[in-house]
Amino acid sequence: MVFIQLEQMEKLLGQLPAQARTIDYMIEDYKQVEGWIEPGIFPVVLALDAIQNKLNFTGGALEIGIHQGQFFISLANLCDASSDLVAVDVFDDQQKNIDNSGKGDEAAFRRNIEAYCNKTNAEIRTIKSDSLDLRIGTREGVESGNFRFISIDGGHSATHTYNDLMLSEQLVADGGVVFLDDILHHHWMGVMEGFMRYRLFSPGVLVPFLVTANKMVLCKATHHGRYLEFFAKHFPLGDKKSYRWTGDFITVGVAPALIRGAE
Repeated sequence: MVFIQLEQMEKLLGQLPAQARTIDYMIEDYKQVEGWIEPGIFPVVLALDAIQNKLNFTGGALEIGIHQGQFFISLANLCDASSDLVAVDVFDDQQKNIDNSGKGDEAAFRRNIEAYCNKTNAEIRTIKSDSLDLRIGTREGVESGNFRFISIDGGHSATHTYNDLMLSEQLVADGGVVFLDDILHHHWMGVMEGFMRYRLFSPGVLVPFLVTANKMVLCKATHHGRYLEFFAKHFPLGDKKSYRWTGDFITVGVAPALIRGAE
Protein backbone atom coordinates (compact mmCIF):
# COMPACT_ATOMS: atom_id res chain seq x y z
CA MET A 1 0.00 0.00 0.00
CA VAL A 2 1.18 3.53 -0.81
CA PHE A 3 0.46 6.56 1.38
CA ILE A 4 0.10 10.32 1.24
CA GLN A 5 0.48 12.55 4.30
CA LEU A 6 -2.07 15.18 5.27
CA GLU A 7 0.57 17.87 4.79
CA GLN A 8 1.17 16.68 1.23
CA MET A 9 -2.54 16.66 0.46
CA GLU A 10 -2.93 20.18 1.78
CA LYS A 11 -0.05 21.36 -0.37
CA LEU A 12 -1.57 19.66 -3.42
CA LEU A 13 -5.09 20.98 -2.91
CA GLY A 14 -4.45 24.31 -1.21
CA GLN A 15 -6.62 23.44 1.79
CA LEU A 16 -8.39 20.56 3.49
CA PRO A 17 -11.88 20.35 5.02
CA ALA A 18 -12.06 22.36 8.24
CA GLN A 19 -13.94 19.74 10.27
CA ALA A 20 -11.56 17.33 11.97
CA ARG A 21 -14.28 14.66 11.96
CA THR A 22 -14.15 14.51 8.15
CA ILE A 23 -10.42 13.75 8.11
CA ASP A 24 -10.57 11.47 11.16
CA TYR A 25 -13.10 9.31 9.34
CA MET A 26 -10.94 8.98 6.23
CA ILE A 27 -7.84 8.00 8.21
CA GLU A 28 -9.16 5.82 11.05
CA ASP A 29 -12.88 5.80 11.76
CA TYR A 30 -13.97 4.21 8.47
CA LYS A 31 -12.38 0.98 9.78
CA GLN A 32 -15.14 0.81 12.40
CA VAL A 33 -17.83 0.59 9.70
CA GLU A 34 -18.34 -2.75 7.99
CA GLY A 35 -17.48 -2.68 4.28
CA TRP A 36 -14.89 -3.38 1.63
CA ILE A 37 -13.61 0.08 0.72
CA GLU A 38 -10.05 0.62 -0.47
CA PRO A 39 -8.75 3.62 1.56
CA GLY A 40 -7.01 5.10 -1.46
CA ILE A 41 -10.39 6.40 -2.60
CA PHE A 42 -10.46 8.98 0.21
CA PRO A 43 -7.66 11.25 -1.11
CA VAL A 44 -9.39 11.01 -4.50
CA VAL A 45 -12.64 12.20 -2.91
CA LEU A 46 -10.82 15.07 -1.18
CA ALA A 47 -9.28 16.12 -4.48
CA LEU A 48 -12.64 16.03 -6.28
CA ASP A 49 -14.22 18.04 -3.47
CA ALA A 50 -11.47 20.68 -3.70
CA ILE A 51 -11.88 21.00 -7.47
CA GLN A 52 -15.65 21.31 -7.17
CA ASN A 53 -15.43 23.90 -4.40
CA LYS A 54 -12.93 25.97 -6.35
CA LEU A 55 -15.31 26.05 -9.32
CA ASN A 56 -18.40 26.64 -7.16
CA PHE A 57 -20.00 23.34 -8.13
CA THR A 58 -22.72 22.49 -5.62
CA GLY A 59 -24.93 19.54 -4.74
CA GLY A 60 -25.46 16.71 -2.33
CA ALA A 61 -24.60 13.02 -2.18
CA LEU A 62 -26.54 9.93 -3.20
CA GLU A 63 -25.52 6.31 -2.93
CA ILE A 64 -27.23 3.28 -4.41
CA GLY A 65 -26.20 0.29 -2.29
CA ILE A 66 -25.45 1.53 1.22
CA HIS A 67 -24.54 -1.68 3.07
CA GLN A 68 -23.69 0.04 6.39
CA GLY A 69 -22.60 3.44 5.03
CA GLN A 70 -18.81 3.11 4.85
CA PHE A 71 -18.39 5.17 1.66
CA PHE A 72 -21.55 7.25 1.98
CA ILE A 73 -20.39 8.81 5.26
CA SER A 74 -17.21 10.15 3.63
CA LEU A 75 -19.29 11.85 0.91
CA ALA A 76 -21.95 13.21 3.24
CA ASN A 77 -19.31 14.72 5.53
CA LEU A 78 -18.14 16.94 2.65
CA CYS A 79 -21.58 18.26 1.71
CA ASP A 80 -23.27 21.41 3.00
CA ALA A 81 -26.02 20.99 5.56
CA SER A 82 -28.55 22.28 3.03
CA SER A 83 -27.61 19.65 0.42
CA ASP A 84 -29.76 16.65 -0.42
CA LEU A 85 -28.35 13.45 1.08
CA VAL A 86 -29.98 10.23 -0.11
CA ALA A 87 -29.25 6.60 0.78
CA VAL A 88 -30.86 3.90 -1.38
CA ASP A 89 -30.80 0.20 -0.49
CA VAL A 90 -33.14 -2.79 -0.38
CA PHE A 91 -32.02 -3.25 3.24
CA ASP A 92 -33.96 -6.17 4.77
CA ASP A 93 -35.90 -6.84 1.56
CA GLN A 94 -33.15 -9.25 0.53
CA GLN A 95 -35.27 -11.13 -1.99
CA LYS A 96 -34.52 -8.21 -4.32
CA ASN A 97 -30.77 -8.64 -3.80
CA ILE A 98 -30.61 -11.09 -6.67
CA ASP A 99 -26.82 -11.38 -6.85
CA ASN A 100 -26.08 -11.22 -3.10
CA SER A 101 -23.89 -8.15 -3.54
CA GLY A 102 -23.67 -6.86 0.01
CA LYS A 103 -26.41 -6.91 2.64
CA GLY A 104 -27.77 -3.54 3.66
CA ASP A 105 -28.50 -3.05 7.34
CA GLU A 106 -30.54 0.09 8.00
CA ALA A 107 -30.19 -0.04 11.79
CA ALA A 108 -26.39 -0.35 11.53
CA PHE A 109 -26.32 2.43 8.92
CA ARG A 110 -28.20 4.78 11.23
CA ARG A 111 -25.89 3.94 14.14
CA ASN A 112 -22.85 4.67 11.97
CA ILE A 113 -24.32 8.00 10.89
CA GLU A 114 -24.72 8.96 14.54
CA ALA A 115 -21.17 7.87 15.38
CA TYR A 116 -19.13 9.13 12.41
CA CYS A 117 -21.12 11.55 10.25
CA ASN A 118 -21.35 15.31 10.72
CA LYS A 119 -24.98 15.12 9.59
CA THR A 120 -27.90 13.66 11.54
CA ASN A 121 -30.18 10.83 10.49
CA ALA A 122 -32.93 13.42 10.14
CA GLU A 123 -30.87 15.18 7.44
CA ILE A 124 -30.51 11.99 5.36
CA ARG A 125 -33.33 10.58 3.26
CA THR A 126 -33.26 6.80 3.38
CA ILE A 127 -35.11 5.05 0.56
CA LYS A 128 -35.82 1.33 0.86
CA SER A 129 -35.98 0.29 -2.77
CA ASP A 130 -34.41 -1.66 -5.57
CA SER A 131 -32.84 0.96 -7.84
CA LEU A 132 -34.79 -0.54 -10.75
CA ASP A 133 -37.89 0.84 -9.03
CA LEU A 134 -36.38 4.21 -8.08
CA ARG A 135 -38.31 7.22 -9.38
CA ILE A 136 -36.96 10.71 -9.91
CA GLY A 137 -38.97 13.68 -8.69
CA THR A 138 -39.65 16.15 -5.90
CA ARG A 139 -42.13 13.84 -4.20
CA GLU A 140 -39.54 11.08 -3.98
CA GLY A 141 -36.84 13.47 -2.75
CA VAL A 142 -34.56 12.46 -5.62
CA GLU A 143 -34.43 15.43 -7.99
CA SER A 144 -32.55 15.76 -11.26
CA GLY A 145 -29.24 17.60 -11.09
CA ASN A 146 -29.06 17.73 -7.30
CA PHE A 147 -26.02 15.57 -6.55
CA ARG A 148 -22.33 16.35 -6.95
CA PHE A 149 -21.36 12.93 -5.56
CA ILE A 150 -23.15 9.76 -6.72
CA SER A 151 -21.98 6.28 -5.76
CA ILE A 152 -23.23 3.20 -7.62
CA ASP A 153 -22.67 0.12 -5.44
CA GLY A 154 -26.03 -1.65 -5.44
CA GLY A 155 -26.98 -4.63 -7.59
CA HIS A 156 -23.94 -5.78 -9.55
CA SER A 157 -25.84 -7.31 -12.47
CA ALA A 158 -25.49 -5.85 -15.94
CA THR A 159 -29.13 -4.74 -15.77
CA HIS A 160 -28.69 -2.89 -12.48
CA THR A 161 -25.42 -1.27 -13.54
CA TYR A 162 -26.89 -0.01 -16.82
CA ASN A 163 -30.01 1.24 -15.04
CA ASP A 164 -28.02 3.01 -12.31
CA LEU A 165 -25.78 4.78 -14.83
CA MET A 166 -28.87 5.95 -16.74
CA LEU A 167 -30.35 7.26 -13.48
CA SER A 168 -27.07 8.94 -12.55
CA GLU A 169 -26.78 10.92 -15.77
CA GLN A 170 -30.09 12.57 -14.83
CA LEU A 171 -29.29 13.04 -11.14
CA VAL A 172 -25.70 14.32 -11.29
CA ALA A 173 -25.21 18.05 -10.80
CA ASP A 174 -23.21 20.26 -13.13
CA GLY A 175 -19.59 19.34 -12.46
CA GLY A 176 -20.56 16.36 -10.32
CA VAL A 177 -19.00 12.92 -10.43
CA VAL A 178 -20.25 9.33 -10.36
CA PHE A 179 -18.35 6.47 -8.68
CA LEU A 180 -18.93 3.01 -10.15
CA ASP A 181 -17.78 0.29 -7.76
CA ASP A 182 -16.17 -3.05 -8.62
CA ILE A 183 -15.59 -2.18 -12.28
CA LEU A 184 -12.61 -4.56 -12.52
CA HIS A 185 -13.60 -7.13 -9.87
CA HIS A 186 -13.54 -10.66 -11.25
CA HIS A 187 -16.51 -11.71 -9.09
CA TRP A 188 -18.76 -9.01 -10.52
CA MET A 189 -18.40 -9.11 -14.29
CA GLY A 190 -21.95 -7.78 -14.64
CA VAL A 191 -20.62 -4.34 -13.68
CA MET A 192 -18.29 -4.23 -16.68
CA GLU A 193 -21.01 -5.63 -18.95
CA GLY A 194 -23.48 -3.00 -17.75
CA PHE A 195 -20.95 -0.22 -18.20
CA MET A 196 -20.10 -1.32 -21.74
CA ARG A 197 -23.80 -1.51 -22.58
CA TYR A 198 -24.21 2.02 -21.25
CA ARG A 199 -21.28 3.30 -23.32
CA LEU A 200 -22.80 1.78 -26.46
CA PHE A 201 -26.22 3.35 -25.95
CA SER A 202 -25.32 6.64 -24.22
CA PRO A 203 -21.91 7.69 -25.58
CA GLY A 204 -20.73 11.11 -24.49
CA VAL A 205 -23.10 11.63 -21.53
CA LEU A 206 -21.22 10.18 -18.56
CA VAL A 207 -17.62 9.45 -19.49
CA PRO A 208 -14.88 7.88 -17.36
CA PHE A 209 -11.74 9.81 -16.45
CA LEU A 210 -10.24 7.72 -13.64
CA VAL A 211 -10.00 4.11 -12.48
CA THR A 212 -8.45 3.54 -9.06
CA ALA A 213 -9.18 1.97 -5.66
CA ASN A 214 -11.65 -0.51 -7.19
CA LYS A 215 -13.81 2.29 -8.60
CA MET A 216 -14.31 4.04 -11.90
CA VAL A 217 -15.07 7.76 -11.70
CA LEU A 218 -17.19 9.39 -14.39
CA CYS A 219 -18.48 12.87 -15.16
CA LYS A 220 -20.40 14.58 -17.93
CA ALA A 221 -18.39 15.10 -21.09
CA THR A 222 -18.25 18.89 -20.63
CA HIS A 223 -16.07 18.48 -17.53
CA HIS A 224 -14.04 15.47 -18.62
CA GLY A 225 -10.93 17.40 -19.66
CA ARG A 226 -10.67 19.30 -16.37
CA TYR A 227 -10.82 16.20 -14.17
CA LEU A 228 -8.63 14.13 -16.48
CA GLU A 229 -5.88 16.74 -16.53
CA PHE A 230 -5.73 17.00 -12.74
CA PHE A 231 -5.42 13.26 -12.14
CA ALA A 232 -3.16 12.66 -15.13
CA LYS A 233 -0.73 15.49 -14.36
CA HIS A 234 -0.97 16.35 -10.67
CA PHE A 235 -2.47 13.63 -8.46
CA PRO A 236 0.12 11.13 -7.08
CA LEU A 237 -1.09 7.78 -8.38
CA GLY A 238 1.28 4.82 -8.26
CA ASP A 239 1.96 3.01 -11.54
CA LYS A 240 0.07 5.77 -13.34
CA LYS A 241 -0.94 5.44 -16.97
CA SER A 242 -3.25 7.44 -19.23
CA TYR A 243 -4.68 6.12 -22.48
CA ARG A 244 -7.77 6.12 -24.69
CA TRP A 245 -10.43 3.58 -23.71
CA THR A 246 -14.04 3.26 -24.91
CA GLY A 247 -13.59 6.46 -26.89
CA ASP A 248 -12.18 8.79 -24.23
CA PHE A 249 -8.92 9.21 -22.34
CA ILE A 250 -8.75 7.88 -18.79
CA THR A 251 -6.07 7.72 -16.11
CA VAL A 252 -5.48 4.55 -14.10
CA GLY A 253 -3.22 3.90 -11.12
CA VAL A 254 -2.90 3.04 -7.44
CA ALA A 255 -4.31 5.74 -5.17
CA PRO A 256 -2.47 6.38 -1.88
CA ALA A 257 -4.11 5.98 1.51
CA LEU A 258 -4.26 9.06 3.73
CA ILE A 259 -2.04 9.22 6.85
CA ARG A 260 -1.13 11.91 9.38
CA GLY A 261 2.63 11.51 9.20
CA ALA A 262 5.40 9.26 7.92
CA GLU A 263 4.87 5.50 8.34
